[in-house]
Parts: sequence; C-alpha cells; structure tokens
Amino acid sequence: MAITRAAGPLRSALLVCRLVAACLPGLLAAVPASAHHGVSLASQYEQARAVADKAGHHRLVLAGAAMDASSTAFVGDVKLFEQAFRAQVPRSASVLHLANGLRRQAGPDATARSMRQMFTLAGTLVAGEAAPGSLVVVLLTSHGHVGYLSAARHASDNSSVHVSELREWLAPLGETTPTLLIVSACYSGSLIPLLEQPNRIIVTAASERTSSFGCEADSRNTFFVEALFDDGLDASQNIEQWFARGAARVAEREKALQLTPPSNPQLWVGDKVKALARKPWRDLLAPFNAPPGR
Repeated sequence: MAITRAAGPLRSALLVCRLVAACLPGLLAAVPASAHHGVSLASQYEQARAVADKAGHHRLVLAGAAMDASSTAFVGDVKLFEQAFRAQVPRSASVLHLANGLRRQAGPDATARSMRQMFTLAGTLVAGEAAPGSLVVVLLTSHGHVGYLSAARHASDNSSVHVSELREWLAPLGETTPTLLIVSACYSGSLIPLLEQPNRIIVTAASERTSSFGCEADSRNTFFVEALFDDGLDASQNIEQWFARGAARVAEREKALQLTPPSNPQLWVGDKVKALARKPWRDLLAPFNAPPGR
C-alpha cells in the first residue's frame, strides 16, 4: 500500500484552529454539495446532529475517510467500518464520511479542506458539557509511506498528507473525549508518535517500517480492516482483544499467501483510556443504546 510518489509541500494546518463552533453556520455553508459524490458533508452533519441530539449525553460519532482513489478497498473499508458499528448501535451513531474515487462512492471527496471540516464538525458533536459520555471512532484508510498518507483523487494526483497536518486536523476532537483512531495504510505505525494523546487509542495496519496488504485496484477491503470488522464486533471482546484477534487474522493470511515481511499491526493506548480499552464492546457501547438521560 505504499505510495512511491514524492510527497507534496505541506498545507498550513493552522487553519483548522480557526474553525470553531461559533463559526459553524459559515463552515456548513462552505461545504460543497458534490451531488455526484454522495451525500454532502453539510447534509451528513445535519443528520448526525439530529441523531446526537436524540442520544443526549452519550454520543457516538463515526468519522471515516477513504483517502486514495486508486483502490475500491478504501471505500469498502469505510462501508464495512460503519456497518459493524451500526449493527451494534443501529439508531445512535452519528456518521460523517469522505471518499476519493468515483466507483462505489461513499461520500464527498476527501480533500484537505473537507477533512478539516469533517473533524471540526465531529468535534462540535461531542464538545463541552453536552456530551460527557461520548466516544469518537475514526477510520483513515489509504496508501501510505513513512509519516504520510496519500490523498490522491485520481491517477495523476500526487497529493499527500503529512502526519503533522493530520494532527492539526484531528485537534477539534479535543483532549477529553475518548477517541479510537484506526489507520489502515503502509508504514502507518510511523504516524503514532505525533498522534498520541492521553484520551486516544490508536491502531494501525502496519509498523513504522512495514507495508500492509489488500489495496489492489479492485479489492473489496484492505486485509487489516477486513480482519477487524468482517465478522462484526464480538460484543464479548474488549478493544485490546479485538485488535489482537484482527492482527492474528492478518498474520495468518499473510503467511498463507507468503507475503513478507509481515505487516505487524500496532496498538497504542493513552493513559486516560486504558480502562476503556479493557472494557467489552457490549459495555462500551451500551450507553449509546440506552434511552436519553440514563
């Protein structure tokens, strides 16, 4: 899944810091409709807000981005990710998603602008006292290289995202709401050091020195996301067990196909969410199925 193109110059990540809740009406107005690229981000947010308001204090926000147009696996990953969580919390997940590529499109293009907007909007859903018992789950799936993720919208596009820019995009999610960040890309373990936060759990498809697999042009899913979500979420497992099972499934598949070196998926758990990482999915997600106020 590695990108061999040279990474382009970094865009200014400071802009995301200026996108605050007070500017939300202008932010929504700036989101392009992109009708042929799925439901607009503005429409997604309105639907997500309606779900969040019904949920009350406990809000589950799913944010997915298929960042490279060269493989259908990335769009497939976002869809599989959402299906797995919707099966557990059918009425309580607020969903935002972006995807590059015209085939099997899942949402508007994953541009630098729309990625900033998606995470800013996600942050508003769990901000302040309105949602103290919330959880954010993010999936980023793409080609990757050390410190970078591809954001190519077509074959001749060299767009890429450096981890320092990604860190700024994620900043609106805050430093208190528990956040599970899943990154399926080659060398994705290299992103962990700059994305670490005490409230964050990070799982990656590969170490900082290895490729991951399953991103051929017509693939259904990457190996890693398929291993994590293809059978849904086992309600009896906690996040650590879920990750370990997924990593083992990837290792078995790579061995059977004689793919070397092994991808070696990674797990990092912040100090404030260690207990959460050991809580079974049924207990972790139960508040999002409870009536508001409970």
